Amino acid sequence: MMFFVLLSFFGNAQLKVWNSGNVSVADLADAERPAKFFVHGPTILWGTTTFANWSSVFLDLSGPYSSPIIYPENNWYLHFGKPTKKIGDIWVSHVIADMLEVPNLFFVGSDSTIKENIKEVKNAGNILKKFKTVSYDLKESQFKLLPDSLRIKTDKDRKNRYGFIAQSVEKFAPELVHFNTDTKLYSIKYIDIIPLLVQSYQDQQISIDSLKAELKLLKSEMNSLKGNKNKSLFINTQSDTTIVLDYENQPKLYQNNPNPFNNNTDISYFLPESIKTAYLKIFTSSGIEIKSIILNKRNIQSITINANELPAGIYIYSLICDGVQLDSKQMILTK
Repeated sequence: MMFFVLLSFFGNAQLKVWNSGNVSVADLADAERPAKFFVHGPTILWGTTTFANWSSVFLDLSGPYSSPIIYPENNWYLHFGKPTKKIGDIWVSHVIADMLEVPNLFFVGSDSTIKENIKEVKNAGNILKKFKTVSYDLKESQFKLLPDSLRIKTDKDRKNRYGFIAQSVEKFAPELVHFNTDTKLYSIKYIDIIPLLVQSYQDQQISIDSLKAELKLLKSEMNSLKGNKNKSLFINTQSDTTIVLDYENQPKLYQNNPNPFNNNTDISYFLPESIKTAYLKIFTSSGIEIKSIILNKRNIQSITINANELPAGIYIYSLICDGVQLDSKQMILTK
């Protein structure tokens, strides 16, 4: 025998206890699903409060979204937990907010198995150069509906803040900006800027290491030149400045250009007609030879190294003439 209780309220709403033991509010066709309790339509969790512009808080299972929503009747804050009743763990896959403040450290899902279209970011520094840092105060109107006790506490926090203007960021990095169509306010995904900062730092460090190596090589060649007027020194620096000391008709190896590079780079060299055999050899930073190129042409020549031929890293290339390694330089490949 089927047993159920039917309670009517607010005109059409119904409370039903089904023969399976399930309970539903309103007449749901699928009330026999495994869950024990069903609510159709916005549900008041608690009623009118005495401050700000609260009226009610709703649990909405019938909205246009694919998941339930908890929201206040008017635009304002929702608090989860309180100082004496703290919440342990909250798992969130995505957060979109007009103004998001996170006082405590939290983890963001970053597992490779949940990602696709993974690409390396290039020229992060060029993106960061477009950001314009500003100081600002949040308008007092943003807090006017708070009770006096809370508004006084937040007054200090709203002043002397640092950040960016979302409308400005949207012009060069729209993927970092969100526009809320309900509140008509822009927000920035500040946490997504961190990977750009890391990549920019790494690129700068590679350039610094390259300059240090270049300076060390320059000092070494200048020291070897002292007291030997028959030896020449001819160096192209990374800044495209050419240094010539006691120039004479000797083999020469120039700095690759550009350096660092992420596409192609050119290595120039000079070979006099007196040289019988010449090679350009490329080594890893640990000294492993990975490429050897025969240089058949004499006088000033150039060869192109394609970035696709090598993985990203720091390399040493050397000029070997008639079995003698005459010069070496460093090149940096970034991808």
